[in-house]
Amino acid sequence: MAILKIKVEGHLKDRLLEALKDFESYGIQIEEESTFEQTQAELYQEFNRYQSGQAKTYSLEEADLILEEAITKYENKTSR
Repeated sequence: MAILKIKVEGHLKDRLLEALKDFESYGIQIEEESTFEQTQAELYQEFNRYQSGQAKTYSLEEADLILEEAITKYENKTSR
């Protein structure tokens, strides 16, 4: 699948998206990019959660262990 980027004036964006939605059945996917400001705000929010202790980081090994435990837990529930 090819990727096409289009820059559009703000007032035309909604009209263009509406027109492109007619082509979704032909395999077109519409993915809006987040702006730098949106991404920056999300990163600041997550960084503040980390600094305040609300969020925690995990090593790859720790994350793998957590995922394996969750998979095992739900595999056991479905095999009954």
